[in-house]
Amino acid sequence: MVADATERFLKGLPEHPRILDLGCGHGRDLAWFASRGAGVVGADLSYGMLAQARLQVDDPLVVLDMRHPAFRRACFDGVWCNAAIIHLPVNDVLQTLVAIAGLLVPAGLGFFSIQIGSGERWERESYGEAAERFFSRYEPDAFAALLREAGFGLLDQSASRAGPLRHWAHYLARACNS
Repeated sequence: MVADATERFLKGLPEHPRILDLGCGHGRDLAWFASRGAGVVGADLSYGMLAQARLQVDDPLVVLDMRHPAFRRACFDGVWCNAAIIHLPVNDVLQTLVAIAGLLVPAGLGFFSIQIGSGERWERESYGEAAERFFSRYEPDAFAALLREAGFGLLDQSASRAGPLRHWAHYLARACNS
C-alpha cells in the first residue's frame, strides 16, 4: 500500500465516501478504506483474488473486467486502482480510463499506480504455483497524458521503488466531469 497516497486520497473525499477498489486483488487496500469508514466495493477479474479479499472484508465484491465496469454513472466518490491497470493491454487503457472517469461523481478522485518502463508482455511469476501474468509498463509522463486525455486533471504525481526491479509511478487525479 502506498501509505501517503491512501491518506491523501481519503482526505480529498467527502466524509464516509463510496470507493471502488478496482483490481482489489487480495483486499488489503479495500480493508484499510473500510476500517476508516468508507463504503467500499471491491472489483477484480480473478475469483481467486476475490476469495482472498473476502477474508479481509464483508463489503460487496464483484467479478468484473475493468475495461467494462458494470456500474451506473457517477456512483463513486473515488476509484482506487492500485497496481491493476498494468495488467491491461496498452491499447485498452485510454477507453478504460474514460470508463473509470464516468463512474465518478463530479470532481471525484481517482488513484492509479503503474510500473515505470515500456512495452507489454506475459511474465512468469510465482504465487504458490508458477503463473503467467500480463504486464504493460509506461513512462510516467505518457501515462499522465493518458489521464488528461481521459478527462482527469492531475493533482499529484510521484514515484517509488519496490526492490531493485520494480519502479512505480503514482497519480492522484480529479475527474473533470462537472
